[in-house]
Amino acid sequence: MTADYDLSDDDLLTRCTVRRGGASGPGGQHANRHATGVTLTHNPTGIVSQHHVHRDSRRNLKEALFRLRLRLALELRGQSNLDWLARFRGPEGRLKVSPNNAQYPRVIACCLDALAVADYAMHPAAETLGCTISQMAKCFAGDKEAWTFLNQQLTAHGHSTLRHS
Repeated sequence: MTADYDLSDDDLLTRCTVRRGGASGPGGQHANRHATGVTLTHNPTGIVSQHHVHRDSRRNLKEALFRLRLRLALELRGQSNLDWLARFRGPEGRLKVSPNNAQYPRVIACCLDALAVADYAMHPAAETLGCTISQMAKCFAGDKEAWTFLNQQLTAHGHSTLRHS
């Protein structure tokens, strides 16, 4: 079964309640940003994502979908395919993905699944992924929400938090 963070935009939207506009905030020159805002609620989990930064509702929808995918990837464990992660290895085998990459949430899900199996011990999880601890940490460091979630999980499982470099 495909994880919801791996669904196409159209398929993911069928699993969401979409609310457009209606964001509160200042009027004046910022009024269009709030009128074109998008809030997505993932019905199976209740996870919410919203975006109202842009004046274009399609762009806000795209950003809200990306944030929703990331939040789903942070919360849903055991649904990733670790072999798939090989496509994000450079010529020297390094794990590297930009948070601007559409597949970033899926990479984060793979890393979190490996961490969950290893009870959030970084070294065994990195070995499972075929990368170093620092390569895995850099994937998370690219996004504040992912970085914060990782450190919360590390703390909850009795491990030291990582410092952002």
